[in-house]
Amino acid sequence: MNNQHHVTDPTLNDPDARAYTDIVGAHIYGIQPQAYPLAKTHGLEYWMTERSHLDPPYDPSIAGMGLVTANWIHDCLARAEYNAFFYWWLAADNNNEGITSVNLGTPKRYWVMGNYSRFIRPGYYLSLIHI
Repeated sequence: MNNQHHVTDPTLNDPDARAYTDIVGAHIYGIQPQAYPLAKTHGLEYWMTERSHLDPPYDPSIAGMGLVTANWIHDCLARAEYNAFFYWWLAADNNNEGITSVNLGTPKRYWVMGNYSRFIRPGYYLSLIHI
């Protein structure tokens, strides 16, 4: 579901179907992540379950893959209020989809994902601060 809430709305609006639903998953290919208030209303987790970098060229720098990945994670967690962010492939050399590479080295997105995983732990809450 690429943030197509009309696909999952009928399930969440049906109490019998909703009883069998714990998590709503979405992909964010080619779009900005969007909050899903209906899932939150019913106490369901909202996960971004698939994302990778499909655009060539392979750019292992922080300005390339690193900041792109950091922005994806930030937009999903802070702006769209997803409860989880999953990267699609662990390692891939032939198509730029892996969070890391088998033969081309370790791109900065690997370290970006690691830092989010290390410092944002299960049970943590996002606190909004106005300066």
